[in-house]
Amino acid sequence: MPAGLLVKCFLKQILLVDRYLNSRPPWRFETCMLVGVSILSFLLLELAPGDYLDEMRLNPRISPETVVALRARYGLERGISVRYVRWLASVARGEWGYSFA
Repeated sequence: MPAGLLVKCFLKQILLVDRYLNSRPPWRFETCMLVGVSILSFLLLELAPGDYLDEMRLNPRISPETVVALRARYGLERGISVRYVRWLASVARGEWGYSFA
């Protein structure tokens, strides 16, 4: 499934959930807080200096092509909005990411 189609489907689901939650006035504040906390959490993770692949570049046994391939595999070269939507979808599924340690 192309990434663009995946993003479009996910955004459509978000809009449906948002429409349902915002149709009830008491939920509006909680919905805004939930979205705000998720954006803040994602931005704090993204703004942390460096990543695991930066550390791999220092290893002379790992070729630069391997690092580029890994960045593509994990979607680190995509835009921040695409990464946020994918991160939000994975959090909703309970997939908290990969452990490189």
